[in-house]
Amino acid sequence: MKFFAVARSYAAKKKWRAARNQGYLLAGLLLLVKPLHAEIIATVPAQQLSFQIEHLIFSEHDIPPAERQHYRIRNLSYADDTQPQPSRTETVHISDQVFFSEQDIASVKPEFDGREFAVDVHLQETAVEPFAQFTRTHLGSRIALMDHSSGLLFSAPIIQTEINGGRLRISSGLTTLQDAENFAAHLQNHLEIRLLHEHGRLPENFNTVTLASFPLQAAGQIQAWTRPAWRFSQDDAESLIISRRPSTGRMQSLSPDYYEAVIVLKEEAAQRWSRLPETTFYLLDKENRLTGHTIPRVGGNTLYIGLFHFEEQVEHLLWQLKRHP
Repeated sequence: MKFFAVARSYAAKKKWRAARNQGYLLAGLLLLVKPLHAEIIATVPAQQLSFQIEHLIFSEHDIPPAERQHYRIRNLSYADDTQPQPSRTETVHISDQVFFSEQDIASVKPEFDGREFAVDVHLQETAVEPFAQFTRTHLGSRIALMDHSSGLLFSAPIIQTEINGGRLRISSGLTTLQDAENFAAHLQNHLEIRLLHEHGRLPENFNTVTLASFPLQAAGQIQAWTRPAWRFSQDDAESLIISRRPSTGRMQSLSPDYYEAVIVLKEEAAQRWSRLPETTFYLLDKENRLTGHTIPRVGGNTLYIGLFHFEEQVEHLLWQLKRHP
């Protein structure tokens, strides 16, 4: 059976990156629609792989005090071949009115979920309902999260749904903890939320300004707390299996097939795995970098890495985990 070729070209990697987030969104739906007639297209023996599966905690405050002695600090990096984007300028049309500002923020916290860095923003109670009304009124509109005084444009998302509860999660291409911390500090002290006008005649009460994108740092390390006794590697596995299944329903409009990747554990390792508490584990590649794949702790000897809608995603996974000759 033909194996996937390793994705090395820039075009393939660029296509994979564009598809990655879409694949994450589809994974939940595809798990509910799991048709028969799966075709195994690749079985990679564990001897050809190099990986680790670890339980990681990214904030020391999240470690239960009674279990703190079981955890060790570990510096990791994020396995992404994208390069940090330099700061660039952009001419935009923004509203004169500032709808919300840093005075409406209760707290800002940088975070990392194992896939990407982001900033978690909580609004003041007095701003929760006005912000919900604002997002409800301006569905489909683009907004500018910006600092007008320094001419920085933090992010320009489209309002896709009403946001209740006063909580926002902003990623904006953050690649390091330092980026997330700097981003959080700017939002906490210099945030303005305005409307952006994109098409047609410029309305009244809008001005044209030139803003710079938020400067990002080069990729760096991530500090996490790991529990060594809960660590698994290729030595605990028999193989990595890639199977292909036909898509159904609306999924067919995206791709006729989707792919499933699983790691099959040896019997002794499967018994050890089944005794662990139900928590989240993270897949690290051959260079001990986070791959962005989380693995739920469920019973059995099969560990589900993920579901993919694009062949390039599977190629990239194999490139991450296979030993180079």
